[in-house]
Amino acid sequence: MTVIGQAWIRAVHELGGRADLATAAAGELDRAYGAADRSYHGTAHIQDVLAKVALLGAEVGLDQASMAAVSAAACAHDIVYEGKAGEDERASADWALRALVGSGVPASVSRRVHDLVLSTIDHVAPPSDLQAAVLLDADLSILGSDRGGYATYLIAVRRDYLAVPEAVWRIGRAAMLQALLDRIELFHTEAARCRWDAPARRNLAAELAELDP
Repeated sequence: MTVIGQAWIRAVHELGGRADLATAAAGELDRAYGAADRSYHGTAHIQDVLAKVALLGAEVGLDQASMAAVSAAACAHDIVYEGKAGEDERASADWALRALVGSGVPASVSRRVHDLVLSTIDHVAPPSDLQAAVLLDADLSILGSDRGGYATYLIAVRRDYLAVPEAVWRIGRAAMLQALLDRIELFHTEAARCRWDAPARRNLAAELAELDP
């Protein structure tokens, strides 16, 4: 079992569910992220998000139960990945809800994890929602990589969208980059802004300049 499956089982236990009932879902997570057709949205990405969740969660003071909810959402947020923005996140959120309830996690807690996964559609969190803020900042932390890391990310994420024609990709990607750059705050937590905001904006601007005709 990978780090992801283990993290899922720990989260289920912390959230009031049964670890033995979480094993099957943990296996589903490991198989999904380890699939040969996953490039960026695979095992390494989820492990990185989990590590960043632990880092940011500690810095903003999330309690143990909150950390477990965010970790569960991090594990599940890309389990369904077919390159369909919005649909993939909704399907992943629904999977998380079913898997958590099926493992004995209370419905209200399971629904909270479901909603956290949904927040990855637009990567916007209410100011008071530290759980969503930590999840979203961890998910976007890749944008603040060094030049080599960002180049590797670009190659991998393009592979995940190979079915999209190049011209369509460039238009859609440019629109997404501009929308991110237009945000007053790219990251929600001060801890993430201090680490990744400046390099992320440099990376986004440089990529956008290369996409401009």
